[in-house]
Amino acid sequence: MNYKWYAIYVTQGKEFYVKDKLDVHVNNNDTFNEVLLPTMKEVSEVRRKKIVKNIPVYPSYLFIHANLTNYIRTLINDTIYVINFLGVDEPLSINEQEMEIVKAIASDNNIRSAFKYKIGDMIEILGGHCKGLSGRVIDIVNVNNVKVEIQIFNRAIYASIKLEDIKIA
Repeated sequence: MNYKWYAIYVTQGKEFYVKDKLDVHVNNNDTFNEVLLPTMKEVSEVRRKKIVKNIPVYPSYLFIHANLTNYIRTLINDTIYVINFLGVDEPLSINEQEMEIVKAIASDNNIRSAFKYKIGDMIEILGGHCKGLSGRVIDIVNVNNVKVEIQIFNRAIYASIKLEDIKIA
């Protein structure tokens, strides 16, 4: 069999839907054996609750490993929300070295924060009652405030600081 990797262009926001529809056909025949949707975890805040969700690394793209017969091309192109294969006239295959990078990204379980600062960042305070001091972010209170640990006279004090009043040290 002549298995190669191909990228499929889909409607943005429908990547998980298309992956689920194509996964039904994986290993049902000899010509189609893997659907890959690289995702990363992102932390965001909704109504004062921190939410972790999976988001696509490459929005609007899925990767398939297939022997691209007319049947498989028709099956994929007839799937709702699939726009087309990547390629001008013919589907463009992706070489194995490039796919190893995509697979490495897909297996990376790091959590990305939607917030500008993350816990542990050293910051400098530019305004407010602690102006001129520096500290370490210990919590992200909400999208507008962080909790900071500041060392004064060998003692730790904690303050909630507005994001517009700090910068990375």
